[in-house]
Amino acid sequence: MTADELRRANVRFVHLTLVDNAGITRLKMIPIDRLAQVAEFGVGISTLIAIFTIDDHAAYLPGYDGLEGPAGDLRMVPDLDAAVLLDEGIAWAPVDQIHQDGRALATCPRSFLRRTRDVAAARGLDFRIAFEVEFALLGHELRAWPAFSAAGLLEVEGFATELVAVLERLGLHVQQLQAEAGPGQFEIAIAAAEPLVAADRYVALRLTIRRIAARHGFDVSFAPALLESEALGSGCHIHWSVWRDGENIIAGGDPPFGLSREAEAAGAGVLSRLHECCAIFAPSVTSYLRLQPQHWCGAYTTWGVDNREAALRLSRGMWSGRAASANFELKPPDGAANPYLAAGVIVAAAIDGLDREARLPEPIQGDPAKLTPEQRTAADARRLPADLGEATEALAVSEFAKQTLGEEEHAAFVATRRHEWETFRGYDRAELVRFHELRYG
Repeated sequence: MTADELRRANVRFVHLTLVDNAGITRLKMIPIDRLAQVAEFGVGISTLIAIFTIDDHAAYLPGYDGLEGPAGDLRMVPDLDAAVLLDEGIAWAPVDQIHQDGRALATCPRSFLRRTRDVAAARGLDFRIAFEVEFALLGHELRAWPAFSAAGLLEVEGFATELVAVLERLGLHVQQLQAEAGPGQFEIAIAAAEPLVAADRYVALRLTIRRIAARHGFDVSFAPALLESEALGSGCHIHWSVWRDGENIIAGGDPPFGLSREAEAAGAGVLSRLHECCAIFAPSVTSYLRLQPQHWCGAYTTWGVDNREAALRLSRGMWSGRAASANFELKPPDGAANPYLAAGVIVAAAIDGLDREARLPEPIQGDPAKLTPEQRTAADARRLPADLGEATEALAVSEFAKQTLGEEEHAAFVATRRHEWETFRGYDRAELVRFHELRYG
């Protein structure tokens, strides 16, 4: 949408957002009369946004221009083609981060995803991504109903029906909304799209959830861990598929699993990079309160067919619709992850697997936590990092991650994770959850 089109739609203000390496959605609101100028020249923000942490400190990076100290400015330039009308009088648009001379910033996650998507497209590959967002409503005494229960959803039916109606109006195409197992915990899924559109829609989805929840008197937590339950957390599973010439290669192979040779290589690429890139998908100290065995979050580097304990789940769907709907689901990601980085790393790892003609190990169709150590070794079922410190150091030494993200973004991301680990590693569970529960989104 152009600035004039937004004005004719009676928009008065536009929310411009980026998602930083801490997983926080940062927002600037501008009046509609400034939009044309901002669309051309951007609006300023510190270059240190790349190394902002969850507690609003800067993890300074000596040797990197603009990240060494407080001097430096970048421009947030809205992508108006992705703009949507959030509410009466209010629109939203994601931004690209650029230098004042017009060059794309090396630490712009949205630019990273665009580049990665374009690499895939140059090879004739079209990735499609869908996010499943789990969240908790806070502020009322909501009960802990059984998972997926009618009672759990009916308790907040006014919020739920308004949310779905607004999302449909925005073109986000809700696939389902359901109650989860924690008090006030829900999951919503929207339709798959090409990676950049999917990540943009994810941001718009979370902004909308928070707006509608506020109308009904709720706060919203997208954080990985919930205070009320030691056993449960909120994830953000990512479904992905790969298409070539209009055909889904995930579904083009032979029995027993229907995987084409290319699909197997793509899946193996993602699975083989999961341990070293775990900090991208689970970047919070609280992520590792959730990422535990026997919690349906994929705590081991295993894959399986419709196995919800596998980190990489092959979701085949109904036999009659598999040609269109078959996909892989990555289970470890949570709501602290930057969606642009997470989607981009999935695409890059899948391409890496295709380049290496990687092969998947035998699928695990049970609970990998119940295997013997010898069985797990034979199945290449490696335990994912136990905490953010371990995950960060695995990412720090990963040549794949450094080449994929680029040296500067890799350094900035590692610096923010190290700061947060050193800051919060001594907190107990209750302190961790209280601090983080409203930080994301």
